[in-house]
Amino acid sequence: MNRDKKGRFASIKSFAKKAVMWYVTRCLIPALIVIAIMGVSVHAQSQVINTVTVDRVIEVQSKELPPILERVAKCESNGQQFDKNGKLMKHVNVDGTVDYGKFMINDYHWEAKAVAMGWNIYEEKGNTEMAKWLYANRGTQDWSASFKCWSK
Repeated sequence: MNRDKKGRFASIKSFAKKAVMWYVTRCLIPALIVIAIMGVSVHAQSQVINTVTVDRVIEVQSKELPPILERVAKCESNGQQFDKNGKLMKHVNVDGTVDYGKFMINDYHWEAKAVAMGWNIYEEKGNTEMAKWLYANRGTQDWSASFKCWSK
């Protein structure tokens, strides 16, 4: 070992090598193994989720707007995609994300999903389709902030 009589490493280079080897063997390799195992598991699950999602999208597009979503829209935006000046309805959240349109669809959480399904949450049709998908797949949890209003 490259240590002197007091047990100190003889050089910083030697210490750095030992520290890196300890980190790689004790932390990095086990972490990579766990990530690899989880990656396989997540990939297998995503195949099932994607299949279910496609089925639900087709099912959601064919349904009329559920009455509860009509109440949600009324509470979230007074049922309007645009305000009286023609500007898109929006609400800026404390975390910096923004909710848009008739159903106040959150841009950070749901815009990418909507785009992947061919919907534009900034247009009324896309906002409504995304709201129907959210309701079919997640219930009303995304509108819990206005629960007291639409649950009456």
